[in-house]
Amino acid sequence: MYITSRFMGVKIYDNKYLFFVLTDDYYQSQKKIADGLDGALKSFARDLDKSGLVVKASEGDERNTKIDVLGKDWTKAEESQISKVPGILVIREDFDKFNPREHHWYYFSLQDIITESGEILIHELISMLKKFSEASKRNNLFDITDAIARERANEELYNAFEFKPSLFGLSFDVKKGIEFFKRILE
Repeated sequence: MYITSRFMGVKIYDNKYLFFVLTDDYYQSQKKIADGLDGALKSFARDLDKSGLVVKASEGDERNTKIDVLGKDWTKAEESQISKVPGILVIREDFDKFNPREHHWYYFSLQDIITESGEILIHELISMLKKFSEASKRNNLFDITDAIARERANEELYNAFEFKPSLFGLSFDVKKGIEFFKRILE
């Protein structure tokens, strides 16, 4: 896992994907969320090996990294989705070269797996990250998301994604998508 004060300048090098963890500056003060997410992310980073790099803000730099991401050429709807933190933005270009109008990307907010008492549903998170790790090693994650778009007849799967016609990006609903990824990767 790569910890940095800014996402600008982060390069993909020999990895297939960059997984940018987006949080707010209050994140570290919410101990239950921070501990649950950090442990899962460390395990995810190990599982990815060279297929992906997990990148997160150093403590106190969450605002800078969020500004870096929101400074990209997002539509208002996309910016609204990306503002739902914590979440993970997945791209396959150097961060500085990444343009959401030209490159594939997707974002999944983790808000849906945080309980009202401020705890992460850790088993759901770990399960989802494990599936992403397996998929990134065996497949092109964006080929999977493109195939999903073609399978609109599957209502459960279709509802897990927010489609943006003629754009490269997708937003992902973790709860609705976990079951699909379990099925497709088994």
